[in-house]
Amino acid sequence: MRYAPYERLLPLAIVCAASMGCGDCEPISYVKGKVSCGGKPVPADTRVFFEQAGKGYLAARVVQEDGTYVLKHKRAEEYRPGEFVIYVGPPTTYLTEVEFRALKKKVNADFRSRVEKPLPSPDGVLPVKYYQSSTSPLRETVKQGDNVINFLLED
Repeated sequence: MRYAPYERLLPLAIVCAASMGCGDCEPISYVKGKVSCGGKPVPADTRVFFEQAGKGYLAARVVQEDGTYVLKHKRAEEYRPGEFVIYVGPPTTYLTEVEFRALKKKVNADFRSRVEKPLPSPDGVLPVKYYQSSTSPLRETVKQGDNVINFLLED
């Protein structure tokens, strides 16, 4: 049986391509963890946001009943490493979108006026300072590979 010259080179080309790998691929991160407030898991349906400066929020995920979350953004679970500000959205069962936007506006006004202590949460669920990236004290570095990021919301 006779082979065309390119057919003999095909296995060699496959081996070379596989050995080169992905030199220009960007590093990927995966993030999961647990959120608690007052020593108890936050309510199910609390939203968790990870935001990078100048890029907006990159990930959001609803917390499960035990306080655990796995970040997903546009159905993907992989992210680029970097510095993130973490903030939460109130449980979807407590505030409507309109109420949440009004709350964010109020928190912004209070932050700009440099109120010493944030107002208590109007929904009575979580401390209001965690509802916005500009007032949340939570900062984390997401590294390449698997990341477990647990955080406690305190008054």
